[in-house]
Amino acid sequence: MPGTYVVQDRNAGHGRAGLALPFPPTAGPLVIREKNDLRYLQMSQPWCGDVADEAYAGCFTEGISDCSVVAVMEWEPQRNGWGRCYFEHLAGSAITSHSMQLASHVLRSVRGPRFAVVAQYYGGIAFSEADSLFDELRVPPQNRSYYQSGRRGMNFGLRFFGGYFGEHLPGNQ
Repeated sequence: MPGTYVVQDRNAGHGRAGLALPFPPTAGPLVIREKNDLRYLQMSQPWCGDVADEAYAGCFTEGISDCSVVAVMEWEPQRNGWGRCYFEHLAGSAITSHSMQLASHVLRSVRGPRFAVVAQYYGGIAFSEADSLFDELRVPPQNRSYYQSGRRGMNFGLRFFGGYFGEHLPGNQ
């Protein structure tokens, strides 16, 4: 199922991706539309909690260059929807002990399968760093998505309902 997606042509057609969906057959960036109803998070300002309690439709961050974004969501079969979530724009690619503790706290018990995404403009060490967090949170390898945009200064978001993730490109309102 999920795996690694590398944008091969920034001018190619856009695609749409979700945490529990296979990547689309496109070479262009994966995008989310509209960011107005998403919670804006600055670097090192994580959000975690139950999406049912959240007033926003998802999370969004801007200016990912040498940074990375990590998100983990849990599917809750009894609710037939997404449950608890952790989302953070990390300074650099290293998962800090604070990030690890926060994510482990909110996702301490397993209520359903977990899915995760890590995004960075050039790939690199962020992917292996995120794997240590995903291992700790018991996210199976087949439920991990790795996104490499090829664009410095990328804007990235995650929609809670649908589990869609991707870049927000200027003009995608």
